[in-house]
Amino acid sequence: METKSDKHNLDDLDSETMDFEPFKTHTVGSPSDDSKTNRQHAIERAARMLALRPYSRQGLYRKLIQRGFPAQAAQAAIDRMEEIGVLDDEEYGRNLIERLVKKGYGPLRIEMELYKAGVARDLRDALLQELSPERELAMRFLQKTCDPDDLLDGTYRSKLANAMKRKGYGWSAINESMREYEDIAEDKRAE
Repeated sequence: METKSDKHNLDDLDSETMDFEPFKTHTVGSPSDDSKTNRQHAIERAARMLALRPYSRQGLYRKLIQRGFPAQAAQAAIDRMEEIGVLDDEEYGRNLIERLVKKGYGPLRIEMELYKAGVARDLRDALLQELSPERELAMRFLQKTCDPDDLLDGTYRSKLANAMKRKGYGWSAINESMREYEDIAEDKRAE
């Protein structure tokens, strides 16, 4: 007999669209041999996971496998989540890039983070093509981080350059953006 505590309250999900109801708990450690039951539990788990935070296809697949679901059940859950529109690698990648750019990350670090998140290579390359030029991103980082006069201090300049490298900028973009930022400061002083 099923009790109220055995059901999950997932009011946010449309049960007609998802064609499974009611949501039942998946007891870890006692997976059913029935593949249909495994698929059902994987779909339920994927829906709960995506309600908490976004995932890429590969990221969600890895998490489901880590939770003990068979590969076929995990793949069925991913296919179902894509079918109902709650799993979209392109949208996930764009949102991740937007968050990383706001944090001041450069293209190299952004590419690495997309890779770690499981975004496919062809999609990763397409999304990175849409990104602003590296020098422009580096200039935005400098403008948010320091005053142009700060770059006159060699020690500070060196530390800032190393920080930018860790953020994912190439040396040429770092040097060019620092020179351009210094020129802006000189122009302001001349006025």
